[in-house]
Amino acid sequence: MSAWMVLDLVLKGTVVLGGGMAAARALRSAPAAVRHALLVATTAAAAALPALTVALPDWNVPLLAERAGPASATPHRPAISTPAAAPAASPSPVSDLAHAEVAHSPRAMPPSVELSMPPTRAGGSPWVAALLAVWAAGALFVLARFAIDVMRTRSLVMNGIEAPEGMHDRLATRIAERMGVRRKVRIVFSEELSVPVTWGILRPVVVLPLQAWEWPAERLRIVLLHEVAHVRRLDCLSSGVAVLAGSLWWFHPLLSICRRRLRVEQERACDDVVLLDGVGPAEYAAMLVEFARGLSRLEESAIARAAIAMARKSTLRDRVETILATGSRSLRLEPRTAGLLALVAAALLVPLAAVRVWGETAEARRVAELMEDLENPDAEEREAAAWGLGALDAEKAASPLHARLADPDPRVRGVAARSLGKIGGTDAFASIARLLRDPDPFVRELAILGLEATGSDRLVSAVTPLLADPEMGVRSVAVSVLGNAEGRDAARALAAAVVSDPDDHTRVMAAGALAKRFAEPDLAVSALVRVLSDPDPGMRAKAAWALGQLANGAAVPGLADRLEHEADPEVRNAIVHTLALFAADPEAVESLLAAVRDPDPGVRNAAASGLAGSDAPKAAAALVAALRDPVHQVRLQAAWSLDEIEARR
Repeated sequence: MSAWMVLDLVLKGTVVLGGGMAAARALRSAPAAVRHALLVATTAAAAALPALTVALPDWNVPLLAERAGPASATPHRPAISTPAAAPAASPSPVSDLAHAEVAHSPRAMPPSVELSMPPTRAGGSPWVAALLAVWAAGALFVLARFAIDVMRTRSLVMNGIEAPEGMHDRLATRIAERMGVRRKVRIVFSEELSVPVTWGILRPVVVLPLQAWEWPAERLRIVLLHEVAHVRRLDCLSSGVAVLAGSLWWFHPLLSICRRRLRVEQERACDDVVLLDGVGPAEYAAMLVEFARGLSRLEESAIARAAIAMARKSTLRDRVETILATGSRSLRLEPRTAGLLALVAAALLVPLAAVRVWGETAEARRVAELMEDLENPDAEEREAAAWGLGALDAEKAASPLHARLADPDPRVRGVAARSLGKIGGTDAFASIARLLRDPDPFVRELAILGLEATGSDRLVSAVTPLLADPEMGVRSVAVSVLGNAEGRDAARALAAAVVSDPDDHTRVMAAGALAKRFAEPDLAVSALVRVLSDPDPGMRAKAAWALGQLANGAAVPGLADRLEHEADPEVRNAIVHTLALFAADPEAVESLLAAVRDPDPGVRNAAASGLAGSDAPKAAAALVAALRDPVHQVRLQAAWSLDEIEARR
């Protein structure tokens, strides 16, 4: 995430929160239920805004566009340095990107190439990452605190005492039926509370103080009117939405103000229900003041954050002033009004989430500047511009990059080919393929990578002839690309390269690529078995390990034959490790039995380990004999292998 995206999201969050609170203030003469619904819609929109911003397609509005994008979005040209006196026969320099894509080889590139990777734009600025870490810590703190509060409240409810005579339940049921609440409202008592509390959505519970058993019937009726009103309005659900918004926007002062106003309007809406039922304002206000005075610290903080308390010190003044000054305005929010409010909120939120007033417009401006730089007289500037357009994946730059494929500077041609391949478009493959015959090896290398980026099914047929290129760097890039391609044609090309390429580095790369050709084992095994006879012991070992990765039984005869004639102990060790994968094959077992008597202790140890998977009588006998080996590790391995064989019997 870039700095512009963070600023864009914060700006939109400010618009949502500020707009919702301004609208609620403008409706101060409307019923509290309407204002509360508006604030609930505001917090829900704030909670959904980040996800919608990521999910919706961008809608660029150049109101606050900058001259250039942030530093993290500015592409850089790769830096490539070569020694001043490189030998004539040394391979051509490979671009940073080309080297990065072939660097999976176990051997290093020739020492005549020094490379530095260009910075990428995906990671963003370090300070942005730090801010996101701080935000995540704050969000987790808010959610963790809420989870703890929920567990405390749940424990309080579970430990509650139900009135044995059931009078309170019957009264709550009558009030709920009169209000149109179909859910069962359960009543419990708790000695830990001094104020009534409502908890739950689908199975709501009203928790009363223990002394409520002795309350007069009228006082109990007033309390249950207020609490059942919370149940009918689904206030626990709207409070949960506010908590979610608070976890995402904990740093924003407007969110804290909005949540406080939401709590006030939530209580005012329920106060209206009580007053419209004929309760006197003065009597009701005095009751709220009495409840608030008796609140404990736990009730004011933890319980009040998870459930809905009838009175809170933080909202008491606003409620009492409203009750005594204006009385009641309305009983409930009409469904038609609530539906209209939801539609208006969605109609405003969706385009707001999609709009981009900063980051993407600045990037578009940067693309335009880079396209201008493609015509710069300085070749280095043209090269940097071509690289940057590929990094930004600027589709509109396809045509100018086509023109740069004929640039007089080979570095510009090569980078333009790579960037055009990433962007794609009409005739991109054909245009880049023409550069495979370019006299400069740098251009041919990046042209291969550009062709791969297009994703065309013509890639293998176009790149295979480059395996005969006179430059090692070009052949290495071609092998890397063919290793990622699918199909038997690519496997055949790799099989030919691993056998016949004059450079060890390229053959090692081809062997590694063949080790992953599980779909064409016949071609891969055949070629790698031939490499087992290579004059270079390093190549023979690489071929043996590659055959182990393929784990195909067709390789066993070739491996067994090579082991019999192999002079290098490291190669024998690699062959034995691979043969150990085929402990059920009689020919492989015979080779492992012979390897237990090998003059090299490392080979004997590997053979003893491999025989652990065989149930042949000869295997156990050979391992028993190996218990007398002069090397301690071999004796220990033989004992372990015998234990494994015994455990299977």
